[in-house]
Amino acid sequence: MNYYIISSFINTFVSLFIGLFVFYKNPKAKINKSFFFWCLAVVLWSGSYFIWQLHQSPGDEASALFWSRALMLGAIWVPVAYFRLVCIFLSIEKSKRNLIKLFYAISFLFTVLLFTPLMVRSVEPEMVFRYWPKPGAAYAPFLCVFLWICSYAVYLSFVALKKADTLKRAQIKYMLIGIAISIIGASTNYLLWYDIPIKPYGNIFASIYVITTAYAIIRYRLMDVGFIIKRSTIFSVMTLAITATYILAAVLFGWVVFGGTYTFKSLVFSGLFVA
Repeated sequence: MNYYIISSFINTFVSLFIGLFVFYKNPKAKINKSFFFWCLAVVLWSGSYFIWQLHQSPGDEASALFWSRALMLGAIWVPVAYFRLVCIFLSIEKSKRNLIKLFYAISFLFTVLLFTPLMVRSVEPEMVFRYWPKPGAAYAPFLCVFLWICSYAVYLSFVALKKADTLKRAQIKYMLIGIAISIIGASTNYLLWYDIPIKPYGNIFASIYVITTAYAIIRYRLMDVGFIIKRSTIFSVMTLAITATYILAAVLFGWVVFGGTYTFKSLVFSGLFVA
């Protein structure tokens, strides 16, 4: 089992677990529902990524192509879900309603195009991957829209940061740090699409934003609505998320240093180095 399988599985698990946790705590709250929808988009991306990596054997080309397109379905809806979540968190959803509708329409259009060669043309050998997806004509416009939506959400967060009180400013900073790490990590997946020989080592950091945003939402509900969560529950969830991140960092280090060969000694050494 290689790093890409492990990292995508952990991304799926962390996103689903924290998404369900936040939604369960207050399923009627709009921000909780919006966060859960965003987590589902991440789960669809990372879960399909996980299955796609399991189909790298000779004769798996058709399955690899299907799951490569399936993971793009999650990638298409991640930015618009993120944008709406930011708007709700910043209390500007009403003023951005038309823009949100436009982003939903664009995402729907890319969804229609998804299972055609216009988005994912084929899967071909790239570096250590037997079946890596290759872009169709509509893929570059998708990337531009992806960056546009995420960049504008980050811009709105920076604008709000200047006007926010101390608590809100801290929450926005958590979200900004998380999205920066996640975008940088996830973006390493797109390089091989265009034959840039860099492996997607940053894949594991895609779930960092889920962790930091969940913390911001929990704090928001505690301070502004009086929503009570026992400290032990919060500590348990955050400990699980941090532990998962630590394990993945150790696995990544071991993958780079030991060439993907995992033994007891290599795992211990990697864990001690990361610690």
